[in-house]
Amino acid sequence: MVRELIARRFGYPLQGLVKGTRTNKLLAFLRESQYWDEQKLYDYRLDKLKRLIEHCYENVPYYGRLFRECKLKPSDIRIIEDIKKIPILTKDIARKEPSDLIARGRYVKYVKKGKTGGTTGVPFIFYNDSNSRSMSWAAFNRWLEWMGICYYGRTVSLWGQNRVIKESKLKKIYANCVDYATNNITINAYRLNVGNMNAVLHKINKFHPLFIKGYASSMIRLAQYMNQNSITIGSIRAISTTTETLLPYYREYLESVFKVPVYDQYGCGEVTSIGFECGAHNGLHINMEHVICEVLGSGGDEVMNEDGLVIATDLDNYTMPFLRYDTGDIARKSDEPCSCHVNQPRLLSIQGRLAEVITLY
Repeated sequence: MVRELIARRFGYPLQGLVKGTRTNKLLAFLRESQYWDEQKLYDYRLDKLKRLIEHCYENVPYYGRLFRECKLKPSDIRIIEDIKKIPILTKDIARKEPSDLIARGRYVKYVKKGKTGGTTGVPFIFYNDSNSRSMSWAAFNRWLEWMGICYYGRTVSLWGQNRVIKESKLKKIYANCVDYATNNITINAYRLNVGNMNAVLHKINKFHPLFIKGYASSMIRLAQYMNQNSITIGSIRAISTTTETLLPYYREYLESVFKVPVYDQYGCGEVTSIGFECGAHNGLHINMEHVICEVLGSGGDEVMNEDGLVIATDLDNYTMPFLRYDTGDIARKSDEPCSCHVNQPRLLSIQGRLAEVITLY
């Protein structure tokens, strides 16, 4: 209870001040917008798209040049479907012209530098501003509420992107302070092995987490050890996987070991928080307030209920906008109503994200 109070009253508010985010304010908004009728949601997204297009035309060199070459003006984007007039942004283009994708004169204090994982090609550097991160984290916290968990609840993260290389003692102390203030424990997924698994699980059980999230492969390794050694984690209410494709067999196995539902999510560093799975467990709801997600068939037209290429537009990142970005992923989209009553279309299946694990004996 003490750490939850610290996280709610101190940790997360301080994190917002330091990082320039406004997650809680947007979370309150998303709680309402998920139940908007179709027209109200459409109007909201169209307004965001028009403002973003105007910004890109005037301030982003690549898009200004692209629009002129295509003889397009911002006024030509009258409805959301007009976004198809804009050529697709590929990873190759982003690699070749990264500086031209950055808006001129943007305030960079709260801009975060990232790097693509390389699971669907050669990695490249991108920048994500606080507006986009705020909406992404608010959507993530709304997702937690779909599971019946508060964002400041006890969480274990099997992660490792920023902790793979050796860190200084100062950085470790800082990371531990952040974890404490946000009621979280971070386990380095890249250093998870048979030799330390028992100690890791002891640490997790001592913490009594409500929620465990991590790379799918790391969650599976943890589950295998738990299953082989008859270890349980009785406090958790839900678990989630990320980064790698959650195949049906893996979902079934994780649920059988952890004894709680598995919730899947989908996104990429360039366009964060694209989709989240609700309690109906019948696909991932597209985060419509934040992203325009197209699924294109082989002919280049948008398709429903069949596999297609995921093309995503981040409606919130004004520092390095990604308009009609080719994620390199394959998915299937459905606009049929969901029993959970969240008024967002769903991605029924997602393919193309797969990481390999090498086991050393």
